[in-house]
Amino acid sequence: MFLKILENLIIAKNNFKDNIVRSLISMLGVTVSVASVICIVSVGTGAEAAISSKINGLGPNLITVLPGGGDSQVIRLTGLVRSNLTVEDAKVIEKECPSVRYAVPVLSDSVTCKYKRAEYRTSISGTTPYYYEVRNWFVDIGDSFNMKDCNSQRSVCLLGRTVVKKLFDKEDPIGKIIKVDNANFKVIGILQEKGMIIIQDMDDTIFVPLSTMQKKLNVGKGKFVSNILVQPLDADSMVPAKNEIINLLRKRNNLAKDEENNFTVGSQTEIFSLLSVISRILTLMLGGISSISIMVGGIGIMNIMLVSVGERTREIGVRKAVGAKNQDILIQFLMESMILTLIGALIGIIIGMTFSKVLTYAIKMPAEVPLYYIGFVCFFSALVGLIAGVYPAVRASRLSPIDALRYE
Repeated sequence: MFLKILENLIIAKNNFKDNIVRSLISMLGVTVSVASVICIVSVGTGAEAAISSKINGLGPNLITVLPGGGDSQVIRLTGLVRSNLTVEDAKVIEKECPSVRYAVPVLSDSVTCKYKRAEYRTSISGTTPYYYEVRNWFVDIGDSFNMKDCNSQRSVCLLGRTVVKKLFDKEDPIGKIIKVDNANFKVIGILQEKGMIIIQDMDDTIFVPLSTMQKKLNVGKGKFVSNILVQPLDADSMVPAKNEIINLLRKRNNLAKDEENNFTVGSQTEIFSLLSVISRILTLMLGGISSISIMVGGIGIMNIMLVSVGERTREIGVRKAVGAKNQDILIQFLMESMILTLIGALIGIIIGMTFSKVLTYAIKMPAEVPLYYIGFVCFFSALVGLIAGVYPAVRASRLSPIDALRYE
């Protein structure tokens, strides 16, 4: 059996060598299809890994408390939901929830900031010093504000890297005074670079003490805040902390048992899980659509094999005359079809992975191709080659040796 397989491989090699241009053209459809599949899967898998890294970078075991219940999720994204969360809520959560380490109130809005002739519209957040530990986001250059700054309502601010570039270009911003709407703030620190998360530039922001924002800017004059960020004691405390927060806020809002929550408690893990599912579905869907094109490439292989049967009719007759059976001819052409498809697939994998690496450097996003998917592409390509070679192989095996020898 092994000798027969080896013999068929040698015959296939000689046939490819004699018709190298035609063989390459026949493999082209499969090569392009496989390369596109690999590119799509690598970018999709890389995007999922990037999302995981960025979400984890937002803060370890982070829980977010937002105003409005489940029915107001879409409206809240437009900023039209009036907040019912207060600074006092954050203090009570931190004090009365055993599974919570920190509860940090955050008040956010959009402002126009100016420095000399530069003017830029950005987001601003008023918060407390514990925000940096909860978000795992610390000052890179300069100093951060502390509780003394918050209690004395000092006009100090921290800038994200994007704001620094827009206002100061190459000038050192530390110690400079910028105008935020109608108030002056002293820059005391520059935050670590966070980069993009989905479509949001995390570095396009300013941070100030919450008390200062409430007093000196035209936002947050009341007691309400935009959201509350909560850090549990550890990863195992995530679920208990969420339940404690929900029960406490329901009690503080005097909600009856049959009333829905007028707030939403979510976690980074839930956000990542949702984004991962969406990313995986899109990747599989696009990869599946591209995989169909491999079948189109298989049709090209079938056409070439049919041409090959016609050109090699005399060869088939000679082989049958010296004892080759119909089964031997069938296996020979099936193997040639599968080998053509597999070679095309391997070239496509190399091209796809090379392009993915180039894309990694171009858009600075990891591009990964799981080994199991490469194995699946090879298996699927071989299957397509097998199916594509069935009709030509059957036609070749049924040729009469006498008619084949007479063929000119």
